[in-house]
Amino acid sequence: MNLAVRRFMAAIDGVGGLGAELLKAKMAGRWQDGVPLSQAPTYAEWKAFNAKYPYGSREWIDAATSFGFADDIDGAKCPVTSHIRRANTRDMLDPLWDTDKKSRMGSALNNRRRILRRGLPYGDRASPDHDHGIVLLAHCANLFRQFEFVQQQWMNYGLDFNAGNDSCPIVGTHVPGARFVIAGDAKSGKPPFIASGLPHFVSTRGGDYFFSPSMTALRMIGQGVVDPT
Repeated sequence: MNLAVRRFMAAIDGVGGLGAELLKAKMAGRWQDGVPLSQAPTYAEWKAFNAKYPYGSREWIDAATSFGFADDIDGAKCPVTSHIRRANTRDMLDPLWDTDKKSRMGSALNNRRRILRRGLPYGDRASPDHDHGIVLLAHCANLFRQFEFVQQQWMNYGLDFNAGNDSCPIVGTHVPGARFVIAGDAKSGKPPFIASGLPHFVSTRGGDYFFSPSMTALRMIGQGVVDPT
């Protein structure tokens, strides 16, 4: 963890326990246990969510994954440029969401970008000086249309989210003066909050593309050596 990240996290901690927890949830779009802000936008609602659905139960999983953003266009509950809304826009970019609400998982634009991904943590994250991080495993059918599009367009640009050049607050490339905007809430009268001077939170060490099945397996299938079924 570099010095800029330490200073930023120290500033967050200076806000206080609840304030820091909420700011980190706003940046990610989920609370630390994975509960989405779309389902529980406040600290009290987060606690009520877990009281209603036992963590890890089928009910918890369904409630934590079955949601959309069409009813939160302004990002009052979950910021429009948070990581979760960039990684899977769901119904946010669907031009027909206000006329056809049968599908809550979005338009063809979003469905063509969806990928299977898993984060595999390594090292000791309790020590900021220790080598640690996450190995991202992403599985898709078309690298350009899916993984590369999401990484380049949705993570590192804000045009699709009406946010100019603002990038993802967590994995985006941050230029000097980078910011993250939390929209105001008309109901409560709270003004927008701007977290400015975002440091880089993620440093990419490297990456590779692999065929699945492998080239050897594809060759054997082509030769009729193995049964692909």
